[in-house]
Amino acid sequence: MIRRAEATDAEAIAQVHVASWQSTYRGIVPDIYLDNMSVERRVEYWGSILSKPLYEHELIVLEQQGQVVGFANGGPNRERKYRYDAEIYALYLLQRVQGQGYGKAMVHQLIESFSREGYRSMLVWALKDNPAVQFYERLGAKPIEQKEIMIGGIALMECALGWGDLTAAL
Repeated sequence: MIRRAEATDAEAIAQVHVASWQSTYRGIVPDIYLDNMSVERRVEYWGSILSKPLYEHELIVLEQQGQVVGFANGGPNRERKYRYDAEIYALYLLQRVQGQGYGKAMVHQLIESFSREGYRSMLVWALKDNPAVQFYERLGAKPIEQKEIMIGGIALMECALGWGDLTAAL
């Protein structure tokens, strides 16, 4: 079941966030960075977002048997230099539920929300070596740009992918 996140979901979202980073980015991001990720700090972050009565982005969770196993969020494009009006900020699933169509369903849910808000295009940023890049390309995203970012003291390449038309990803 995919539903809108609630304030009580902060800890579950934080757990998925940390666990998915540690499984997905192992071998890409320095181990010391991944090993030092803190669920507590992520709870604080997600709690602050979810505590606002009206936040300007969509935050959804994927639940299985009452447990949050994934989440996604997005909203207005944060970098105005691109012609895309919406952005997927994050999409994370526990490793055990990856490859089962849930990521695609969550992207579709975000697109429906974006469409209701009047957005017509979107982009997403992902580490170049992240398998999610191919996932987004299979959904019709086209490469836009790459840039260097620092994570854990190491320079990594991040790429932007975009959909000029939201309906192209459906």
